[in-house]
Amino acid sequence: MNNGHLKLPEQSKPLVEQLDKLWQFSETGMRGKTFETGGDLRKIILLQITAAVSRTIHSALTQIKGESFYGLDFLLRPIVEGLINYKYIKEDETQMRARAFIMDDIRTRLADIRRLIPLLDRGQAPGMATVTDAGRYRQLETRLLQEQTDLNNQYGQENLVLPNIEERARQSGTSEIYATVYWLLCQDTHLTARGLDRYMREDNGQLSVVWDLSLDRFLITLRTFYIIYIALLNECSDNFGIPIKKDLAPFDNIP
Repeated sequence: MNNGHLKLPEQSKPLVEQLDKLWQFSETGMRGKTFETGGDLRKIILLQITAAVSRTIHSALTQIKGESFYGLDFLLRPIVEGLINYKYIKEDETQMRARAFIMDDIRTRLADIRRLIPLLDRGQAPGMATVTDAGRYRQLETRLLQEQTDLNNQYGQENLVLPNIEERARQSGTSEIYATVYWLLCQDTHLTARGLDRYMREDNGQLSVVWDLSLDRFLITLRTFYIIYIALLNECSDNFGIPIKKDLAPFDNIP
């Protein structure tokens, strides 16, 4: 490390190169293509998650090439959560889990709007007041409430409940990744006491800031990026024939 720059460990170079090649292959094979979903919400969500993961992979590679990749763990957490969500949604042929996933977004937006409206009314959100007002948020609240009512009337409120992520992991067979990788990454994301400990070292009662990179953890992070990315691309290939399976097959072998 020199002036904040990180030197890519030699052991990780083959995996980084393969991840870069996989991303370029995905860009060539999927960008601009037409995907037939047949109205299946599970397939739509698969495409959305895969697109989000692809962009995140590109961000990770850009950090690595820029010799400043301390933040890769922060990029990995949403990818892991995306995989858990997709595995949970995929297994339900009724698509009700997919609808519950969408309904949960409506609930979350409504909760946030209802927090913000009183702040705007009291003049306690000066930043937001420069771009919007409480009236606009009340209009949005009305539209979202109508969407919520329509979905509940059509499918039944009891069928549109999204369980917490731990339960989603249990029901989708991803409990191990939730209990290990996801839990560990949450410590960094939320800057818990354990997460912050990674940035400090104690030596004879004295604390110092650590700028070192844990090679073992870095390699695990890279492999997790790769494993999730190739898994989602294979799902897309199985569902849409894009990317082409025989062209994707050589990437199944991880360095």
